Amino acid sequence: MLTFDQLAPGREFGRQVFDCSAEVLGRWRAIYPELPPPAEGRVPPGLAAVIAIMAYGRLTSPRPDGNVHGSQRFRWRRLPRVGERLETAVRLKSAELRQERRWVTIETLTTDADGQPVLEGEMVILWAR
Repeated sequence: MLTFDQLAPGREFGRQVFDCSAEVLGRWRAIYPELPPPAEGRVPPGLAAVIAIMAYGRLTSPRPDGNVHGSQRFRWRRLPRVGERLETAVRLKSAELRQERRWVTIETLTTDADGQPVLEGEMVILWAR
């Protein structure tokens, strides 16, 4: 179990691969059929949350029950093409106790096969006991 006391700023949790496959894109489109298809064979911008949160979830498990996802923000450097394989690094930016609440900020950096940045992310989580 990954507890708050084990969280030290700068901690690297590892890397997680994400395939931007046609199958993944098809599942995304099934959830959001009202959105226009992505242009020029690129993945939809909304896939940012899927890429980052899947990496975070897999690399920081198990976590205490009761964590609350407070906020997230993402910045695309470029939209990947369908068929690209990406890799997301997950890092702890901060873990602070404020007014008896445990606030954790997670950074993600997703790169392409050449190691070039594709997506940057940050999530703020209220960590359970």
